[in-house]
Amino acid sequence: NAHLTHVTRDEDRLALARLTQQADELENGDPAYRAELRRWTTDDPLRRDGVPFTAVPHVTGAAHDDIPIRDFDTHGLGWLPTETHSGVEQCLLVLTTVNDDPLAWLQAGEAMEHLWLQATSLDYVAGLFTQVIEVPYTRERLRVELNITGHPHALLRIGRAAATSALRRRLLDDVLTQTEV
Repeated sequence: NAHLTHVTRDEDRLALARLTQQADELENGDPAYRAELRRWTTDDPLRRDGVPFTAVPHVTGAAHDDIPIRDFDTHGLGWLPTETHSGVEQCLLVLTTVNDDPLAWLQAGEAMEHLWLQATSLDYVAGLFTQVIEVPYTRERLRVELNITGHPHALLRIGRAAATSALRRRLLDDVLTQTEV
């Protein structure tokens, strides 16, 4: 089972921000991580996957967000404004599961899918922040400092936002193969 924890206490929000900043700094300091982001960020209008530069903020280092968004602007071409206003005062949710195994990962994904569909149907958007979860040290500190009993899988920010350009999708034939049984 998946569970959403609404982070409301000021000290929890500040801990979440600090841990996310720490994880973001650690990941961005890793050349392999930055190379992977460059592979996924594209300015090729014919490419069907990846993150188009039209859908990311232009990162200059001046945003000073409490909770940093992932820096996909690896080519310096981001089209969206620098100021993302990602702060601790927004609606922040931590998605957790009781266990931390493949079934729990699937349950977390299904819960996230449901949350995104529900939010969209109510004209809200959900932003995904996973840096704090991807670094083992900050993931464990998150559990301890926020007194979370489950295993955290994602941090989500829920709210209203201006529309951005649609992301490209791969063709079904590119990702699905049919085999004889």
